[in-house]
Amino acid sequence: MWLIREGLGPGEGRHCPVGVLGFSAGGHLASWGATTFDGSLRPDFHMLIYATTNVETPVWDPWKARFGYPGTEANTVPKVSGRTPPLFAAVSTEDDITSYEENTAPYVAACKSAGVPTELVLASMGKHGHPMVDAWTKPCESWLRRGGWII
Repeated sequence: MWLIREGLGPGEGRHCPVGVLGFSAGGHLASWGATTFDGSLRPDFHMLIYATTNVETPVWDPWKARFGYPGTEANTVPKVSGRTPPLFAAVSTEDDITSYEENTAPYVAACKSAGVPTELVLASMGKHGHPMVDAWTKPCESWLRRGGWII
């Protein structure tokens, strides 16, 4: 985030919104960046698409948290605060790897509880790794426009 904002030139970083977007394990990294930032490194918004926020699920998953890597401290739900940037989240009802119940719902609930503006798309879009379908991309575009992050 620092490199992106630094590359914008003096003062430009304050006027150019920068967000993070992540899918699956990349969604875990995006949620980490949105909840553990330092000072000016806070993204303006974050978008999590079938993201992992709980490294302990599912129990058969290759994350292997039950064996100590990554540790439970990598779960991002407890890291949500009132400083977490606005969230757009999307997950398929057919996703059995990063399910709504185990990952998206707790993260969205934590964001709402902390007063973080949150938008969720929960719809039938296919299994984990589904393509960029209108069911979530169109609402995401509208959300970005409403937030003033794109014109």
